[in-house]
Amino acid sequence: MKIKKELPLFEQKKAFIIVTGKQSANIYLASNGEINLVDELYIPSPSSEYSDNEGHFKRRGSGGVISSGSVREPQKAYLFKKFSTELSKLIAKLDDKEKVQELYLFTPDYIKNNLRNSLTKLLQNKIVMEIFGNYGDSHVFDLLKMINKENEHFGATTPTTKEAQKLMQKKID
Repeated sequence: MKIKKELPLFEQKKAFIIVTGKQSANIYLASNGEINLVDELYIPSPSSEYSDNEGHFKRRGSGGVISSGSVREPQKAYLFKKFSTELSKLIAKLDDKEKVQELYLFTPDYIKNNLRNSLTKLLQNKIVMEIFGNYGDSHVFDLLKMINKENEHFGATTPTTKEAQKLMQKKID
């Protein structure tokens, strides 16, 4: 799809715009005035695999039931690790094919560090902007407007090295 002229056109470069949630992600490729959905990832919760009483336990003692509980609940850490590993593999595979110069990451604040750390160092160095929040249902032009707004906030140039990004972030805080 063609990008409107008032939005970043990504001329002379390729960029991935990665929008993640807790267990899903959309990856867009922006290049030469066009943006397209390249791939999607969704890791379903395994809770639908359990029957009503499976995994429920009770401990009894001399006075009756001491404790009870359920191990049926999905393990959040396991699901996120599976999601971040699959996403990292997918981005690396797409990067080998497309050879992008920049990554723009839209992700919830509570998973930002773990998600960034799951990426390879090469991909981490390509991240030029991170915007925190739940943008999974946002239209791609709304995401581009946010990128444009952040670029205006920082000035005409986007810091490319990690050190420059840290300095710019300290300036905002």
